[in-house]
Amino acid sequence: MQELKRILACIDLSEMDKSVIKYASQLAETMGSVKVDFLHISDLDIDSKKATIEQEVKDNFTATAETSVNIESGNVVDTTISWAGLHRMDLIILGKKKKSISSAKNAMAITNKALCSVLLVPVMESYAFKKLLVPIDFSIGSKMSIKQALTIKGMSDAKVILQHVFYVHSGYTTSGKTYEEFGAILQKNAEKEYKMFLREHEFDASQFEIIFTLDDDSKPFDNIYETAKENGADLIFLGARGRTPAAALIKGSTALDLIKYDDDVPFFIVKDEGERMGFWEALMKI
Repeated sequence: MQELKRILACIDLSEMDKSVIKYASQLAETMGSVKVDFLHISDLDIDSKKATIEQEVKDNFTATAETSVNIESGNVVDTTISWAGLHRMDLIILGKKKKSISSAKNAMAITNKALCSVLLVPVMESYAFKKLLVPIDFSIGSKMSIKQALTIKGMSDAKVILQHVFYVHSGYTTSGKTYEEFGAILQKNAEKEYKMFLREHEFDASQFEIIFTLDDDSKPFDNIYETAKENGADLIFLGARGRTPAAALIKGSTALDLIKYDDDVPFFIVKDEGERMGFWEALMKI
């Protein structure tokens, strides 16, 4: 279980702030977080901006966790990453603007570079945790994201929906089977792999609903988003293995494709807490 004791919520003095603050409050209350730090990066009119943010926090943050409002100067991405690392944050919360407004460049850069998990929050009306969607590919990342979802489920009684997206490779024609026949074979294999995955990691199948989705290409992000909308998911999880050589950056991955594609469902990128702690332990020995 990855606890979320220290949360960093990024504020940019836009319409996003209310949603970021309210979501941070709901998550902190649900998870029993100890402290939430609100961070705004600016070189100008610092005192006025700090007072404005403090009032927004007072109006919208109702959890019992301790809070602080901080103004820093510098590059948005680098300063956010440095702050999160220096203060040993478990999670960074970012506002997620609509595609028509923002390219999500900073969000993607922070997601790539952060050692801790990252949560992207769009403008929202409801902040309850009722349905959690976890796309899985039977990897270590899938295990991490399921565990994080189960942690929230255990504290909120949310429903966890797993989704495995698979697709038929172009070479299926050499098998002599139709597209549909080959897809059915792939699904049976995926169902077997799913059962093995549950046994290997000692997950209880009764805790989940599982959806198998046949995609028409090798880019599953649109299927994930559609499943989230069809099922009324409140939050999408994806696992990323931090700074390991195999997945040091997730550029071009499903996670970053979803950041660019989805602008109305919160999105939680789960990173390996063990790798983060190992990094800091190694740093302290230098």
